[in-house]
Amino acid sequence: MENLELGTKVRLTEEAKEETYSDMIWKDDDLIIIDKENDNQGLGYIYSFNSISSNSEVTCSLYGYEIELI
Repeated sequence: MENLELGTKVRLTEEAKEETYSDMIWKDDDLIIIDKENDNQGLGYIYSFNSISSNSEVTCSLYGYEIELI
């Protein structure tokens, strides 16, 4: 996913859940994009999120390839 708009609802891909974020408490939550920036390294945008279920900010940012639209 590249250049998603603020307010877009997403979730982690199954691959990201299993391989990278398996220990994160928010890994199964639906997320809403609250900020984005270009990483300037050619990997695309980095997104920041709030968890929809807890209405709190997620503790790390994710690349577009780690998320999917709901």
